[in-house]
Amino acid sequence: MSEKVTYGEIIEALSRKTGFSKNKSEAFSKALIAQIKQELEETGKASITNFGSFKVKEVAARQGQNPQTGEPITIPAHKRVTFSPYKALRETVNAKYAHLESELVEEEDQPKKAGPVVAEHKAEEPKRSFTPGLPQKRKSGNSNMVIMMVAVLVLVVIAIASAWFFMNSGEEDIASRQTQPPVQNEQPAQKVTSEEETEKDEVQSTANAEMQEQSSSEVTAAKNSMAMEPYTVKPNEWYWVISNKVYGNPHFWPLIFQQNFSAEHHPDSLEENTTLSVPQLQGSAGDLTKTDYKNLFEAAMMVSEAYHNAGLEGKAFEYARYSRQWEKAAKK
Repeated sequence: MSEKVTYGEIIEALSRKTGFSKNKSEAFSKALIAQIKQELEETGKASITNFGSFKVKEVAARQGQNPQTGEPITIPAHKRVTFSPYKALRETVNAKYAHLESELVEEEDQPKKAGPVVAEHKAEEPKRSFTPGLPQKRKSGNSNMVIMMVAVLVLVVIAIASAWFFMNSGEEDIASRQTQPPVQNEQPAQKVTSEEETEKDEVQSTANAEMQEQSSSEVTAAKNSMAMEPYTVKPNEWYWVISNKVYGNPHFWPLIFQQNFSAEHHPDSLEENTTLSVPQLQGSAGDLTKTDYKNLFEAAMMVSEAYHNAGLEGKAFEYARYSRQWEKAAKK
């Protein structure tokens, strides 16, 4: 029986576990692989929370042998991708074998016989006959571990898929609250006449109204100043797929969600044939401006609020934490 797990079987398992179509499952898998590959090319490392980390390792040139001719050859220097599982993955894979303990196998007692030295050498033969059995056990354990790791990979992909599929809505309310000026309740140090108090109250109310109106107009103007492009949702498309098409980066999809929905909209709700307004970047996917980073931060916070409104506190926290990267970039 073959113990290899094919790419098609992983897609089928992902589709079966999540309830999504095979097209969506395959699209997500390709986006995940592409993202890991991009991180490895740019920084030399990539990691998946509670799963493991990938690193690019430089392998020096070394001497080898041609398997066909047997002639010595030089294997050139190259790069190799290594994977290190995190504690959560190690414990999950080894959970099935956690109850097992190492056992010391003792040699069977052999009767002592007086005779030539040759008899002593024969007494050691049982030790040699037992040794070959160990690698087979280890191989079986390794094979089971590989199967378990693949199964865990599917579960982790499901978790990440849920995180990406549901990370989608919630910052317009936060943005509006942030842009509203604080109400100033300055009170005079000494008592003044009733006419002076009335006059100050009127001036303060007028100032607050003007500031709120100006703040609201600034938010509206900023939103309208961004260049928009219409996009019609096609079958089996999600926000991150659309973002990857229009921006070249699936992580920018909060911009699309923020432009078209509010924090009360459920993040995983996107119907086919819906016409979306897609805001354009001031820079490019590989060269974002500070304004782009600021817009991404605000959009990501809106997604976090949408998760909070949907009762998904775990994803709300994770996406709020992720948005801080864009906030830091905007302040540089």
